[in-house]
Amino acid sequence: PGSTTPVSINNVNHINNSAYYVGNIPAGDPQLLDSDCNGHPAAGPPSTLDCQYDGFTTVLTATAVVIPCQTYHIKLAIGDAGDGAFDSAVFLKENSFDIGGSSASAVGNIP
Repeated sequence: PGSTTPVSINNVNHINNSAYYVGNIPAGDPQLLDSDCNGHPAAGPPSTLDCQYDGFTTVLTATAVVIPCQTYHIKLAIGDAGDGAFDSAVFLKENSFDIGGSSASAVGNIP
């Protein structure tokens, strides 16, 4: 936040920008990390919901100054090394895009 630095595994982690990082490694229980994120956890039946991310960011907010009646696009890029060991994801909160309230007002006497 407050910079043009992209969010990446090298830029937000337990060492760099750690104020924005939440570790997800259970203390004293590394067995929970033994999942290949393909629905085959280390123990228990296969499940498509058993994927362990080692950490994640705090909620990050992006803002931009815009001009009314103009078209804007949001571009979001995510890369994954495809190594089978580490996975990447972006989670967007439902209804979290806010364009603000309408501040348009009539000028003159146009019906």
